[in-house]
Amino acid sequence: MENSEKFIDLHTHSTASDGTCTPAELAELARKAGLAAVALTDHDTTAGIPEFLEAGRSSGEVETIPGVELSTRYGAREIHIVGLFIDHRAESLRNFLAGEQAKRVRRNRDMKVKLTLLGYPLADDEPAFVAAGGMGANLGRPHFAQALVEKYPDRFADLHAVFDKLLGNTLLPARPSRPSGARAARRSGPTRSHGTGTNGPSSSGSPANWRRWDWAASKATTPSSAPRKRR
Repeated sequence: MENSEKFIDLHTHSTASDGTCTPAELAELARKAGLAAVALTDHDTTAGIPEFLEAGRSSGEVETIPGVELSTRYGAREIHIVGLFIDHRAESLRNFLAGEQAKRVRRNRDMKVKLTLLGYPLADDEPAFVAAGGMGANLGRPHFAQALVEKYPDRFADLHAVFDKLLGNTLLPARPSRPSGARAARRSGPTRSHGTGTNGPSSSGSPANWRRWDWAASKATTPSSAPRKRR
């Protein structure tokens, strides 16, 4: 008897944030992989969702789910919250994300300054930055990591080495280059995700980084957003 199980992926990023594929390319990759559904959850932006949803409608073979990944804090920990089935046109969400985009621009500038102080100066026109559209809100830590590998190959063998030494998430032991004020302490991620005219689920974007699994188990509204099976 043929196996009817299919998989879904509820946590992906596109070139609208720090991904490497356009929203339409992600939908097409999901179709080719035989996924039943895929969610676009870019960091602090919904700019890629219209293209993503249209690509899903055009293919008719994969369900495309609008989502977003918000950065928030629980105490000293930075927590990424993935919201699904959001209304990306909701004014309240759009206004909130505009503020987050401005914070990302400031964070990138601060990170660049701190890297310079640590002996790793980077120019605004590094190829990795240019490919991401410059020093704007689309720029993320993967772009910084790529720029460091390209400019300092004798110090960093690959992207993993950069994250391990400099750019690791603040949920892990503190790395020196992360701006301490990159995210104001708040617990509004799930509220913003749910306050968009929808009742979609939210979950941790990086549960493996959490040190306190008991807290995660009691607070998360859905399981981890790793690919799961759908019958």
